[in-house]
Amino acid sequence: MTTIRQVAEKAGVSTATVSRALSQPDKLSEQTLTKVMAAVDDMRYRPNALNRSVAATSSMSVIVMVPDLSNPFFGSILSGIERVATENDYAMLVVNTHDEKAVEERCIDHLGKRRVDGVIQLGARPGEELISDVRRRSLPFIHAIESTLDTTYPTVTVDNVAAASEIATHLTSLGHREFGIVGGPFESAITVSRMKGYQKAIEAVGGDWAKVPRAYGPFTLASGEASAVSILHQHPEVTALICMSDELAMGAIKGAFDLGISVPEKLSVVGFDNIPASGYFIPTITTVTQPASKLGSLSMTMLVATLAKQNVPRPKTVLHADLVIRRSTRRLVGV
Repeated sequence: MTTIRQVAEKAGVSTATVSRALSQPDKLSEQTLTKVMAAVDDMRYRPNALNRSVAATSSMSVIVMVPDLSNPFFGSILSGIERVATENDYAMLVVNTHDEKAVEERCIDHLGKRRVDGVIQLGARPGEELISDVRRRSLPFIHAIESTLDTTYPTVTVDNVAAASEIATHLTSLGHREFGIVGGPFESAITVSRMKGYQKAIEAVGGDWAKVPRAYGPFTLASGEASAVSILHQHPEVTALICMSDELAMGAIKGAFDLGISVPEKLSVVGFDNIPASGYFIPTITTVTQPASKLGSLSMTMLVATLAKQNVPRPKTVLHADLVIRRSTRRLVGV
């Protein structure tokens, strides 16, 4: 089956231009339109039936708001979004928001003015915070990853509490009882949820959660290193660091190495996400796999259904994350 991307490549234009040629041909120059339609005919392209009903009033483009494009985890999510977008003839516009509210609000403004058809939010701010005008609350908005289940918008996320509890339980099963937590941003929904999971597992073996040292910061290598060094300096009794992302875990291992603490011989470290680098880092990192591509594809599927004015089958979708045991953890000596 020919896709809009293949037509765009043959014509030497963007997928948005192909969509415009089919839905709003008067908006294109005669030369561009002729080139696009020739490619359409040559490849026997037929627009997706789901979108033909909305094409006349649609830009056939969506915005995806990403808080940090340098984080490889988001790349896998974008791949899932792009696949479904292409299958449904939508162009995907990616905006690196740096988690700044003003940038996100500008994206919402484009949506409100119908320059784009919908928005997928991969950052922390819910739709209620960004779309404050109740008259605009019906705008097509999907919240993924950091979404909270009490939002009124369709959401896709993983069960962060269960996943965090599972990886912390793996550490307790290895005999660890002295933990340090290398967390994400303090008020992040992800941080709050994963903390609940860690707490559940640690208290299940009689640990005093109130005494567990914690550090907070962005999901970056530098933050992981700084947090680990701070915790290990102040709490030399810690035998396991629980990190809320793989990048934090990599930074934490670097910090431990600089302090002369070997992983996993003297310190076990776990991450979260299972980004590709976690399987090649030395030591390879014990983590949990978030179904990133599926998070993306489900988000775009929800948005397509919303734009087609269909009922979204499961507006609150929670996915499972799987434990991946590697070499950054080991049984505590003497246990």
